[in-house]
Amino acid sequence: MKNVILILSLCFVLFSCFEKEEEVTVVPNPTGDFDVMKCDEVKNFIEYATNNVPREPRPTLKKYKKENIFFYRLDKGGKPFVDEDVEILYYNIDCEVVCSSNYGTMGGICPENFNENLVFIETVWQDER
Repeated sequence: MKNVILILSLCFVLFSCFEKEEEVTVVPNPTGDFDVMKCDEVKNFIEYATNNVPREPRPTLKKYKKENIFFYRLDKGGKPFVDEDVEILYYNIDCEVVCSSNYGTMGGICPENFNENLVFIETVWQDER
């Protein structure tokens, strides 16, 4: 009986030392060749903003990540220009508007919890005037 217990104990120790390694999936950066500054709407806004009176706070374009998905937040800053109805737009890497900070003509309203778990990556552009 002691031999059986000893053998079982030895097996338990041996097998517990060799834990199964957790598989890690490496997600490549899907934005490797993506340049948000080539999106027509982004380019047009930056050109429009820099050709008009500076706003406070300054307009910015920032990169965020959420659940391995990258988003670009275009914060138009300050008071909107006359023909604007959206102050903040979120773009995906396909230059599509994912959602907006308020009701507007482009994209849908951002879900209430959209900003939760967004991880800031970098500021891509900011009006420095």
